[in-house]
Amino acid sequence: MRLAILSIQSNKHYEAAHGIKTPIHFQSHHISQIFLHFLHQPELDGSGRLTVLFEEPPERYFRLWEDDVKYRESGLLIAFHQTAEGCGLYVRDGYFHVSAYYVGEETRRRVEHLKPEERNAFYLAVLMQAFRAMAEANHWSEAQWDVVEQAARQVEACGFSLTLPVKKLSGSSADRRYRAAVYRQLDSTGELWTVEITEKGDKKNKTPPTTTRYEIMKKPAFITLIDKYKTSRWEGHCFLMEDRLGNVTASVDAEAGK
Repeated sequence: MRLAILSIQSNKHYEAAHGIKTPIHFQSHHISQIFLHFLHQPELDGSGRLTVLFEEPPERYFRLWEDDVKYRESGLLIAFHQTAEGCGLYVRDGYFHVSAYYVGEETRRRVEHLKPEERNAFYLAVLMQAFRAMAEANHWSEAQWDVVEQAARQVEACGFSLTLPVKKLSGSSADRRYRAAVYRQLDSTGELWTVEITEKGDKKNKTPPTTTRYEIMKKPAFITLIDKYKTSRWEGHCFLMEDRLGNVTASVDAEAGK
């Protein structure tokens, strides 16, 4: 199974207890999504989801680790990962095809003192910790690790900000007069989806094409919106976007205001 979901999470109780005012998921959402984009959904440990957690691991994992029989029957792979800042814990559930990495205590403490300008590099380093733990536990080849390192370099190279054209949602109206282009923007402010409508020019009247940008969201979000904007279609001069259940989630009238 290919890795399709990547996130860095915590819980409200942990954040409140440690004085973390901006949720860790808000701080890191763009980093995990840009990283996932550059990974190109490879098959890494057989899981479709990897969650990096800033919280204490459940005690049951330690009890399982100490009981050979129950550990073998659990279907879990549990591996401790020693770093310069403490010991993290990697867990792979082979039955549900999900993995988790519990960040070590010393690394968790650093969040409390992070300056905004330090967040990008910090969360990228945390992701690399998680993937290093995954690599060691699953005995990766050098080629597998190279995929992860290359993705990390690309995240840095783009300056932790990326605008992605969503080609599968872009398309022209039936009369070919309008063309919609959909974009997913990822940066420290969150995730913002926009639509650009280009109206075809008129060669006879020497009228050039015109492009108008529409923000279909009131403000950036800190969740992945790929399922919210799953499909698109034109109805006359209206461009519609729908979720995976077929509900209209965005509508742009190309002739509004004319």
